[in-house]
Amino acid sequence: MPELPEVETTLRGLQPHLINRTIKSIEIKQPKLLKKTLLSLAVLGVLLVISYAMADDGATLNASGLILEDGEAGSTSKWVSTGITYSLVLGGVGILAIFAGFFKSLVRK
Repeated sequence: MPELPEVETTLRGLQPHLINRTIKSIEIKQPKLLKKTLLSLAVLGVLLVISYAMADDGATLNASGLILEDGEAGSTSKWVSTGITYSLVLGGVGILAIFAGFFKSLVRK
């Protein structure tokens, strides 16, 4: 399968500068931002693991009770159910964050 054109363009632009070169050091200009980003990714990973643990590996049903396409029981269904559960968990976290911000702004006034 051919690569995307922008990926190929970027690759061709970087290749002459990177081939047969060794990275000797890396300077992190904003370590606090990197720490915050890595912590956020870790939280998302934990939420994904929790969603996988909560997900049902039975058939995935729609609101009408019909089995979704590729939603038969098994490992594929487990990941479909995990995706649905993960979306619900992230939505719940987002709603909680909105309410927390709202109440925080009320307390400040």
